Amino acid sequence: CMICCDKVRPRHATWHCDNCWAIFHIGCVKKWVKSCSDSTSARWRCPGCQHERAAAPSHYVCFCGATREPEFARGTVPHSCGKVCGRNRGTYCPHACPLPCHPGPCPPCTAMAPEQFCFCGRSSYQPRCGAGYDPVDGVRSCGTVCGETLGCGKHKCEQPCHPGLCQSCPNKEDQICYCGKQTRTASCGSGVAMETFVIRGKAAEKSSSGTCSAKRTVGLYSCRDACSEMLNCGVHRCQQLCHPHRDPALGHGECPLDPQTATTCHCGKSAAADLGLARTKCTDPVPSCGRRCQKQLDGCLHQCKEPCHEGPCPPCKELVKTHCRCGAESFSVDCHKTLSSSNERPVCQRMCSKKRACRRHQCSQRCCPSDHQDIDGVVVPSENIAPGITDPHQCTLVCGRLLRCKMHQCAELCHRGPCPPCRNTSFDELSCACGRTRLLPPIACGTALPSCHYPCQRTRACGHINLTAHECHPDDAPCPPCPVLVTVRCMCGGKEMKSVPCHRSSAASCGGICDKLLPCGGHRCQRSCHRPDEPCLRDQACRQACGKPRKTCGHPCALPCHSPAMCDESEPCKTLVTVSCGCGRLTAEDTCGSTATTLRSASSSVNKRLACNEVCKIAMRNRRLAQAFGLKEEADTPLSGLVRATYTDDMLQFTR
Repeated sequence: CMICCDKVRPRHATWHCDNCWAIFHIGCVKKWVKSCSDSTSARWRCPGCQHERAAAPSHYVCFCGATREPEFARGTVPHSCGKVCGRNRGTYCPHACPLPCHPGPCPPCTAMAPEQFCFCGRSSYQPRCGAGYDPVDGVRSCGTVCGETLGCGKHKCEQPCHPGLCQSCPNKEDQICYCGKQTRTASCGSGVAMETFVIRGKAAEKSSSGTCSAKRTVGLYSCRDACSEMLNCGVHRCQQLCHPHRDPALGHGECPLDPQTATTCHCGKSAAADLGLARTKCTDPVPSCGRRCQKQLDGCLHQCKEPCHEGPCPPCKELVKTHCRCGAESFSVDCHKTLSSSNERPVCQRMCSKKRACRRHQCSQRCCPSDHQDIDGVVVPSENIAPGITDPHQCTLVCGRLLRCKMHQCAELCHRGPCPPCRNTSFDELSCACGRTRLLPPIACGTALPSCHYPCQRTRACGHINLTAHECHPDDAPCPPCPVLVTVRCMCGGKEMKSVPCHRSSAASCGGICDKLLPCGGHRCQRSCHRPDEPCLRDQACRQACGKPRKTCGHPCALPCHSPAMCDESEPCKTLVTVSCGCGRLTAEDTCGSTATTLRSASSSVNKRLACNEVCKIAMRNRRLAQAFGLKEEADTPLSGLVRATYTDDMLQFTR
């Protein structure tokens, strides 16, 4: 059990996870659920796989879940009911598990699944059942041509057996417009098919029967040109855009100004008879009532305020509130300006201070349209728009950064991230240093020199032959050091050095000390062998210890070289001297400490003495007694009979 780390025995009540199949004690799981659940969430996770669950275990059941509190019997699987498992082995598998109640997942089904058809339904097959069996997404293709009629109704699908609907027809066809004046080449099946009559030749030409010669056909689109066909009145022409024509024998259509059709004024509020103007033919003028038109204008909710008039209503002059391009301020403009296709908005004086998409340059545009975006009529700041929907501040400057080839600059628009590889190409051969390995053009800019595996043929500057064979390399890479042993003089010229590698001949050192007199006049150079043209003092100042005897105590001066100035004796002397007690038995080392104000000789230690201890007093008393009794040996060793007690470390630690 992963919770209590104890063995799960055959007679223990258990619970198993159906996701990772780990087994736990039922009591341990209940405590786990209680510790994981809180007031905000009642869900808990399996200790083994962290699978989230909502229902807490309540009873001890067998592995298949058919028996509660299964009894243990020898010879059977513990915590199993011994019956047939019968669990479902897949979403679409119709066969239950035939094994006895068992732990862990059920094995895959080995039976055959029901008969299944391909996508086109012409062939059938019987797949093997199991966890991977899927009668919906697992359908196979028979590989034969589909042959279904496409949406155009003229051609058939030529793709192999495939899922879903057939694609649109890939063929092209010549289509005629409704009025028959223009044709186009478009995808087969596109457009709206409508029956129309196309007049052959000129409209004035008539057949022997007195009717125009027309052909019945099918139009598929509108060319958006004016119809201009003569109406039945014989005076006016059709003002509609390209539309299906009917049989010329029936006429093109009734005139919209016919007295039987146009019975009112232009706005339609008053009848023509009520205005005292009776119309008998289509050429008679349509009367005007003089009142406001009040027709609904196109594209907005306002009404026409002009007097009853002929023709279309003028653009809407109603003042409406609209935002400027950046959305920072509001302006009052004519309604029709907000409905124009250009959608030109007023411009405010606000300067955009945002960074462009390159994050290098500032926008600095007046009333920047990218500062705010208008989405469905709502002004939304550009930073609140999800990434990928728009690029509000596309930088229009040239990047100009040096490319990786180190020879050309990036010519793309200013962008974020690394620049693309250099696109320049050379049509000259690219060869190695020896010229035996070449790359033929075209060669992309920045291409490295080809690696040559032939031996290097360069002549060394020293004149020696190449004892170490190495491959050809670029001119900026040096050859390996020359290993030929030569005899040269050392850098100082004092000794002749033998068996020195050639590449180290200019820096051969004998290891001796230079010992030249320094400019200070009191010290000699302590550097090892160096060239004569190199100064002994690299920083032009001697840093050795002065070494002159101090006047106060006679010890050597320890300050850095200060020649020709006199030694500064205001600081105490730091030379170590030996001091002793009055009887001379105790000795110790201490700094001299003499200064210009406290004179003290180097051999004198009168001013510094140690205090005698009890042992010194015992030695003096023993010496006097021995001298009184004439015992010379005892007088020389007054502490020979003194026995000192020694204690172990444990005893000393205990007493402390």
